[in-house]
Amino acid sequence: MAGYNGFADDVVIESVSLGGTPLTIRERGNGFVRLSDAGLNLANNQEVELAVTAHDSAGNRITKRFPVSYLPVDYQMTVHNADSGIYRKIQKVDITLDKQPGAECAMYPLREYAQIAAKGNGYSCYLQWHQVPEGMETRANLRRPSVTGTLKGAGDANFEFGLTIVNRSGTEKPLQRESLTISPLEPTVPELNFDMAKAISGGLLPVPLYGGNVSRAYSQALSAELVLETGKDDMFAQISTRQRPNVKKVDINNRMRAAQGRLWQQESIPAASYYALAPEIRTEASVTAVYVPSQSIRAQMIVQDSYGLTTEKSLVEGQVGIYNSRTRSWDFDYDTMGHWQVTLLTRDLEGNDLPLETKPVDAGGRVEFELDPNALPPEGGMLLLSASLQAELEGYEHQVTSNRRYLRVFKGSEVLGSLDSRTVTGQVPFSARIGFDASTRADARVLGGVNWEISYDEGGTWQGVERYEDRSRMVVQMQEESTAWVRAETVNRYSGVKGYTETVKLLAYDAPELLIQQVAPKFQGEAITFRIEDEHQLLDERSQYQWSLDRGVTWVDGGRELTVPYDPAQQYIFGRAKYDGLAVTVEADNSWRRSYAKTRWHRYKAPYVRMALPSKAELDTDLELSATVQPPYQGYEPRLRGFWRLSDGREIEDLDTVITITDSLVVDNEMVVERVAWIDGLREHTEIVRSVEMEVWQYQFVPPTIEIRNDLSYAPTRVIAYLRKPRLYAPGVEFSSTWRSSAASKIEAEPNVAYLTMNEAGIHEVQLTYSDNRGNSRVITQFVELLEPEPLMMVVSPSYTNQFKRAPLDVLMRVSAVPGHDEDRVSSYAWRLNGEAVEGDQYRQLFNELSVGTHTIEVTVTTEFGQQHTEAHQVEVIPNIKPVCTLRERRSSNLTLEYRCTDPDGKMVAYEWHINGERIGNTSRAISMSLPEDDIQVMATAMDDSGDQVSETFTLQF
Repeated sequence: MAGYNGFADDVVIESVSLGGTPLTIRERGNGFVRLSDAGLNLANNQEVELAVTAHDSAGNRITKRFPVSYLPVDYQMTVHNADSGIYRKIQKVDITLDKQPGAECAMYPLREYAQIAAKGNGYSCYLQWHQVPEGMETRANLRRPSVTGTLKGAGDANFEFGLTIVNRSGTEKPLQRESLTISPLEPTVPELNFDMAKAISGGLLPVPLYGGNVSRAYSQALSAELVLETGKDDMFAQISTRQRPNVKKVDINNRMRAAQGRLWQQESIPAASYYALAPEIRTEASVTAVYVPSQSIRAQMIVQDSYGLTTEKSLVEGQVGIYNSRTRSWDFDYDTMGHWQVTLLTRDLEGNDLPLETKPVDAGGRVEFELDPNALPPEGGMLLLSASLQAELEGYEHQVTSNRRYLRVFKGSEVLGSLDSRTVTGQVPFSARIGFDASTRADARVLGGVNWEISYDEGGTWQGVERYEDRSRMVVQMQEESTAWVRAETVNRYSGVKGYTETVKLLAYDAPELLIQQVAPKFQGEAITFRIEDEHQLLDERSQYQWSLDRGVTWVDGGRELTVPYDPAQQYIFGRAKYDGLAVTVEADNSWRRSYAKTRWHRYKAPYVRMALPSKAELDTDLELSATVQPPYQGYEPRLRGFWRLSDGREIEDLDTVITITDSLVVDNEMVVERVAWIDGLREHTEIVRSVEMEVWQYQFVPPTIEIRNDLSYAPTRVIAYLRKPRLYAPGVEFSSTWRSSAASKIEAEPNVAYLTMNEAGIHEVQLTYSDNRGNSRVITQFVELLEPEPLMMVVSPSYTNQFKRAPLDVLMRVSAVPGHDEDRVSSYAWRLNGEAVEGDQYRQLFNELSVGTHTIEVTVTTEFGQQHTEAHQVEVIPNIKPVCTLRERRSSNLTLEYRCTDPDGKMVAYEWHINGERIGNTSRAISMSLPEDDIQVMATAMDDSGDQVSETFTLQF
């Protein structure tokens, strides 16, 4: 035990007790004590209290109490894989000793090993198994001892272990002794079943002649190592599964295989399932296999024709057997593949297979069918072969289906069809589109080509149309009035049979382009005459004409003209006509060409008058009078009469004339001009008067005014002069302006404004000469006053490198200058030191290392507008005061030296040390070193911020 209060050898431990029993203190020293064995009889894992009492030289006394556990080592036996119970004979049991929370103790299988391992005052433990059932083995694993094996004996199984602790001297004490009892269960026999999904009648399982998989055996048993054996001789197989933890049962399965055999031979295949640790607990069974033809037998269908015709039969070949890819041929024989029958099938639109014919295969597995395509759907059908084995075993079927092939079926006889029109008529230029339409879908599928022929003598002679060869449609263009006949030749693309359609007659006729016109305009109450006109001008007396007054519902034969009496209601007059030619033979209404017109009677109406006169005119100037007079109706061209009437009563008959505006024509600054117009002979019904009122003005020259503006009232500045024109209506009058000023250095003139630059103070004259293009002119004068600008203002601000102004001194001078003019700017700075110019033209200037004494610094500032000002500043530089220093030393295990300095006019910046003439690297004011054995000489040097140094030498004795 140990006690400590921060001072060496100042704590004394008075007493120590364990569980209330005092312990013997064997040694004391510097706060430490060694304790002897208490000789207490404590139980394992018993918790007791350790109490310690101590005091120090100051009279402080304290008691500390600690909880202590005696020998807290604990192990428990754990049985693994026992959740579903433990079964006798068949299962392996695994029991481990697992460490529980507590103290650690190295474990060994023998006492001798444990005693040797207990070094010094330490200890170790050794394990003893006092009871282990027959068939179980112990494993001396130092970290996790265990017992493993199979419970073979009858009755319960007992396990017991003991754990003992031992020290280096051989003293030992039992720590733990535990026991465990297991009551094992009796095992059941394994279950054995077979996959019988492919079994046929009698429970037989088919297998190919070359052998192979017959079935699969499935076994289930308790969770243990399970073995499954299948087959015999060369086909024998054995597999097993391990015991699985935390499961009640295990499963295992394997294939059952048969060796090569003969067709229809039967063979028994055995199987057995048992526990690996108890082979006597087993189940045995078997299945029966029968040898059948190979599942690799296939059927192939070959159709020689790519399509079928309704007039011919198609050959279909079939092959049954196994295809040999190496020889590229089919293998077949009755001994190994049996006897087969092949059925030719067709598949309908609903997906049903319909049998057509059934035949057996020959010794080579071949079969042939002659197919009548008419047995298939009209356009063709899907063909396939179904091959069936003639099995000798009841209930066994083997059927294979061949590849499928769709056989298209086409009509083999003449292609039938018709043209899409029997008779076609039309006006020249005439274009007829004729097409061939197959009668049925079967005819359309075999149509190989259409060749067109045309005749102009009602079919007496025919000539082919090469342009439309092998096309289903044809266009016939007829540029003149004529008749033609057209037919089509068809070819069956598969059989080559040719055929002809019926004939189509084409008739092209000439037709007029009609326009119905009113012969002459008529006023109300008069009859109107209409006439049919032809743009081609081919209508004559032989042509046919018809008229209709009910919008084309009924037609009446008539001549080329029709007269209609006056009717206040408007009427539609329809007329139609056709030439005396082939059009006469066409009875259809479309052989006529028609048009229409509307009745229109004119009422009395004045002519239209438009005058091109201005709204304003100037007195004593010439004015051109011009007017446009038009009839009231389009197409109506009567003689028009009229005259001009002026304000003074004068009448002028000319349509276009020129007059002079005089005072006699003006009333209240206005002049009225009238134009009178009418239709000759109908003045009382058609007279119209149009008048125009014009404002008459007289020009007078009015001078403008000048408005002066200047942003700054002192020179130099830019003056703005605005030209303020009077409001005046004077079209054609042009004005000009000229600006002048003797005080302006620059004049920039724009419309209605001028910019004058003036540099001198004073009262200045601004003149404007204003003129028009009629000889009038006026000079306008205005004055502007400009003042002298304020004087230049400046402030000089110095900055010093030290506040005491001691040498050496750096001075930074800054100038802030404000010109008296708002638009003025500083152009230069000139600096002088003690009357001598220095380099630099900026607003600030640095003067380095001024010596002791009085210095005069001057700066002269000049602006762009010429203002200039000089400021002087005096600087008094005083001498530097050296620092005062003292040396201090402190001796302990080391030697510490400190050179303390004070600087009344600054601060210390560096130190330097020499020991026995040798400079050391430390530059601080204090250094530390080991205590020297002999006397040393120390030189200390200190420097202030002015560069002055103080140096002293000291001798230190040791």
